[in-house]
Amino acid sequence: MGFISPADIEALAKKLAPYIKRTPLEAGQKTLRSLLLKREDLQETNSFTVRAALGILLGLTDQQRKNGLVLTTPGNLGWGLAYGLQCLGIKMRLTIVIPKDAVESKRLGLLQSTHPGITVVQDGYSEIERYEIVRAIAKRDGLEELHLENRRDEVAAKGSIALEILEQISSISPGKRLRFFCPIGSGALAAGCALVLKNALGKNAEIIGAEPATANDFAMLFHRRAVSTTAAPMSVADSLRSPKVRDEYQSTLLALMDDVIEVSEGEIIDAMRLLNEDCQIVSEPSSAISVASFLKKSPFDGNSVALLTAANVDADRFRFLKTDLS
Repeated sequence: MGFISPADIEALAKKLAPYIKRTPLEAGQKTLRSLLLKREDLQETNSFTVRAALGILLGLTDQQRKNGLVLTTPGNLGWGLAYGLQCLGIKMRLTIVIPKDAVESKRLGLLQSTHPGITVVQDGYSEIERYEIVRAIAKRDGLEELHLENRRDEVAAKGSIALEILEQISSISPGKRLRFFCPIGSGALAAGCALVLKNALGKNAEIIGAEPATANDFAMLFHRRAVSTTAAPMSVADSLRSPKVRDEYQSTLLALMDDVIEVSEGEIIDAMRLLNEDCQIVSEPSSAISVASFLKKSPFDGNSVALLTAANVDADRFRFLKTDLS
């Protein structure tokens, strides 16, 4: 990725350190005993996206703070931005558009913010539809649209997770090869982590992406070198419904990823259930998909690490998935 380097990621990680948790790398239990779990679900706001939110806020220009911002997100990034504004003491206007079918726990987490500048709009379903709403709000209210394309701060913030993994692995089980399982949505998370791990470990790091089979644009590109996009892909993994991996990340991911696994809706749900029953972890679908992809790979003579990105799933919905779906 030409516009960002491992050194950029290390520099931003130092700026983020005072505001985020250093999340644990834990051994799985029972069926998952051969897997290490990077617990970003224990992060502030129960999601890794607080890293990206703080990275974005730290990188705002004075003019952007003056104008105020509007963006759309399934929920976790918005909650992270609300937390970040409070944490950093930034006074500005911020309008966040979340989908009509947003996960209730994400909506409520966002609404609990007491920051006076935040407005939450719940409207639209698909990402494309919500982008149109964002444009209309920006024009009406004089706000600047927050574009996530080509953002060094977002990629670097997400890549800081991999820096922690490297340090933790060196004390838990040094010298072994590493296989890393990571969800793919827009591609920023996988790109940032892959840059760090491949730079440090080279061929001793194997990067495995996980995508919902119903939102599998990058898997199509990776395996068949064909582009397939859907205007409104649907999946229980709501944070991974991007119509396509952003163009600026595609070449990096194609160069650094070792495999991309397509995971069915049933396999995602089974992974959620397994995490809860074997490890007593409540994981949202977009997080559990990394474990689902681990379960589809053959045994590995090294350290396998699955990134658990978030835990924001409605309690009633989780009970339903856990007990009633096969």
